[in-house]
Amino acid sequence: MWKPTPEALSYAEMVNKRRAELAFEVGRHVRKQHLISQVLLRRFTWDKPPQGIALARVDIVRPDRRLDIVGPRTCGKADDFIKYASGSAEEMWSRIENAFPDALAAADRGTILEYPELIEVIKDMVALHVVRSNDAPAIHRAAWESNREGLRSQVRQHPELLRHYMDKETGFILSGTGWIETALDRLEAPIRAKYEEGFLFRILQERAYKKVRTLLGRRHLQFLNTDQDFLIGDTPAVSVLHGKPDKIGLSDGVGIDVADSVVMPLGRRLYVATDSNNPAVGRVPKSTVDRLNRLQISAAKNEVYFHPESDLEAFVRAETKLQASNYDTETRSP
Repeated sequence: MWKPTPEALSYAEMVNKRRAELAFEVGRHVRKQHLISQVLLRRFTWDKPPQGIALARVDIVRPDRRLDIVGPRTCGKADDFIKYASGSAEEMWSRIENAFPDALAAADRGTILEYPELIEVIKDMVALHVVRSNDAPAIHRAAWESNREGLRSQVRQHPELLRHYMDKETGFILSGTGWIETALDRLEAPIRAKYEEGFLFRILQERAYKKVRTLLGRRHLQFLNTDQDFLIGDTPAVSVLHGKPDKIGLSDGVGIDVADSVVMPLGRRLYVATDSNNPAVGRVPKSTVDRLNRLQISAAKNEVYFHPESDLEAFVRAETKLQASNYDTETRSP
């Protein structure tokens, strides 16, 4: 007879426990949620009248639109990214983000390798932006549908269990065509409700952060300085495979466990990259800056941002059009 695995029972216990913990937080909802930490976005800003503290924003979906000079609080946001008890989620992320300024200051000075505890804070920052990512909702939906159908397929092989379940739940013995799917719908209804209200995504974010942070804990960090200008996309933490430039990020299936590196801009003149061998602080040439900026554009979903005094606008518009043209060519190829 089919029985749930110990892992499945442990997961169900965790889900029920976490739901009880969040029960009193459901009413505190934040609609517009930052996916990019404000302390990070502000490192691409100026402070000049009339805009005040502002950065340059380009819409890569419609790259011919005019350049916007906007405040960082309007950037890197998503509506209802976490739907369930999002107020407490924002507080959870804030507790992690509070340590970022000191670590970034040490990275700017070039002394961060002298402070192991601050290196760990930068790893926290990278992990946070891997998880709190534009890619996450689509990955969650795909995983839900795949797991849902896989479980339904397994249970279909045991109609006697479904008959017993329906008899116990309804008092009726079902027969005829279609009863199995009706029984499966009823069986999955409680977990589907948790999926639709956003609870499963909420706990997935928490579990994913812990997993990514553990994986990054095994990597070294390399800090890349330049006299040129880096930009930052709306999906800034990017996992890459060496020799496979067409496969980047979680949406392309490059998980942190298989990635050769995870890279992310830390400011206008500073980047971080994970490395399996050695920690380092060093300068990179313009060719590397251009390559990393292209990577940010490729990974971005809607927008990229940069310092208003940089000369990146023409670069971003040209690169966006080139990548769109290459994509159209590839999709039309037989």
